[in-house]
Amino acid sequence: HQQHIKLSLNASIRILLHVAEALRFLHYSLSPSLIHRDVTTRNILVRKKDEKYDACLADFGIVTSKKKKGHAMTPIGRLRYMAPE
Repeated sequence: HQQHIKLSLNASIRILLHVAEALRFLHYSLSPSLIHRDVTTRNILVRKKDEKYDACLADFGIVTSKKKKGHAMTPIGRLRYMAPE
């Protein structure tokens, strides 16, 4: 169930950092590397613990292994904004 809460700047930054750490782990700590391919606000789970917010990345249904450099990937997921690279 979705609940809309106004977050402080510190809480927002904490959530952003958790998501960035999860993506870094997928891209650089695993072998082979994994690419999520559908990072959206719907795929970020947030919970409040001890007056702080923690975030987790979810929905790995379209995750793929990282291909060799220069190999193009087919776009997948929700088409809203996609980085040019």
